[in-house]
Formats: sequence, C-alpha cells, structure tokens
Amino acid sequence: GGRLILSSATLSPDFVAGLFTAYQEGRAIWNQHQQLGDTSQDIVVAWVDEAAEKLAICKDITQFRDDHKAFVAQRGAMLNELPIKRQAAIIPWVPPNFYEGKGLNTKGKRDRKAEEKSRYYIVATTILKEALNLHQKYHEVAPNEGSYNEERASIGLVRLSKIKHIIPLAKMLLSEPFWARLQEDSPELYARLSTVKIHLNVYHSRQILLLRSLLESRLDRILLRKKPFAIFSQPEIKQAILGGEREQKDHLFVVLGSPVTEVGRDHDYDWAILEPSSHRSIVQLAGRVWRHRERKL
Repeated sequence: GGRLILSSATLSPDFVAGLFTAYQEGRAIWNQHQQLGDTSQDIVVAWVDEAAEKLAICKDITQFRDDHKAFVAQRGAMLNELPIKRQAAIIPWVPPNFYEGKGLNTKGKRDRKAEEKSRYYIVATTILKEALNLHQKYHEVAPNEGSYNEERASIGLVRLSKIKHIIPLAKMLLSEPFWARLQEDSPELYARLSTVKIHLNVYHSRQILLLRSLLESRLDRILLRKKPFAIFSQPEIKQAILGGEREQKDHLFVVLGSPVTEVGRDHDYDWAILEPSSHRSIVQLAGRVWRHRERKL
C-alpha cells in the first residue's frame, strides 16, 4: 500500500484511468496479503495544481473519471483566464523537386547524395531564416555596463526527432560551401545573417557521457533565468560576446538537439523551432520556452 504521485503535463485521461485501475487492483492484493479486515477498494485521491486542490474517495473507475474530468475542466477554465505566454506557428517548407534534372547524376539516374544535401540545405536555410526572425522579436539587450555595449542575444532551441538528422544538419551549418551557396541563392537572407554572430551547440543522447554531463551542467546553469539579464553574467556567454573582434551586435545562440532536450530539464529558452511530432512532445517543449520569466505576448 504505497503512496503514488503522478506529475506531468501530458497525462491523458485514459492513461490516468488505467493507472488508477492498476493501483486499485494492487491495493486489493496488498490488503489481502496483509490480512487486513478492510477489503474495500476505496482509494483516496488528491488532485493538486498551483491554483487549487481537490480530495475525493473514489470507489470505482466511474467515480474517478468523473472527479478527474471535473478537476481538469476547472483547471482549463483557470488557464483560459491567464494571458497568453506562448504562441505557435507552422513554418512552410517546400521540398526540392528532384525530378526536373537537378537530382540526376551523369547517367541520368537519381543522385541520392545530391537529394540528401538539397534537403538539408533547404532545412538549414529555413531554420536560419525563422531563427533570425524569432531572435529579432525575443532577444535580450545587454545592460550598458562593464564591457557590454547593448549587445542583443537570444538562446533558442531547434529540436529534431532523430539524431541521424542532427549531425548532417550541424555539419552543413558549419560548412563554407553552404554559406557560399546561400549567398548565391538568397543574397538578402545572407546579408541579414551577416550582421548576426551564430553560436551553435549540439546536444543529443548519444554523446559521450562525460561530454554530455558537462554540457548539461552548463546548460542547466546558463538557462536558469529567474533573474533579469541573467545570461549576460554567465562566463560562456561573456566569452562568446566579448571575445574576438566584436563586429556584430546580435548574437544568436542555437541549441540543436534531440528529444533529450525536453525531458526533465529546467531550461528557459527565448524561442524554439521543432520538427512535427506528437502533441505531448510539443507540450513538453513549449514548457521550455519562457519557463522562468513572465513575459506575455
């Protein structure tokens, strides 16, 4: 007869009902094993959030479902009264047409390597364009003190579903041929990006454990943003902004990661771009944007 606490933003009603039934059956077995006189299956259930709490003695799954539904409806009404803190948008993406000759090799057959490069090129270009737009809206300005001179910085998360897509994308973003092609294809976007210093960090679950542990400890510290302008006091951010020639005023910090970025991390990003996935994953990731701050749209 242990005590069980369920805490998550993505527990569906059916999933919670299944857990209740399993706990109720387990409790009955435990009572029988302990030779307790009380063989009833009444379960004391408490619902708690930041605004209210509710206590009920549930005799069966029907009563539990009704009480749970009522509490969720009450919470939904409370959330609807709050100001909007996050806003989502779908980014249009047009895949390349490989059947107009561009994706063919010298023998007239499909060149799959060329196709793959073209896909990653379009993805990289789209991400950079949207990241720049989000940076311009949600950056923080460094206080005009010490060595800072009102530089603008934002930290964003780009989350892809599979690690096998993260590595090629990171390599492309760091390659000179990519930037040369971007300058030729999209001179306006290239000119805008030339005024921004991009700092890329790759974060996924297959990294060497020691490296990942070091990376997570730094991200935990940098992305703890409960105090105003907290990022500008971090040594890594200081070095990135104040080191070098300081030609650009805008600094775009990008964490390119896998779903590990949204599991159990108390991180606060300025913006996020994610590959389409389940609604639970989207909710989890949304909780990492403006997590510690109260800025409202």
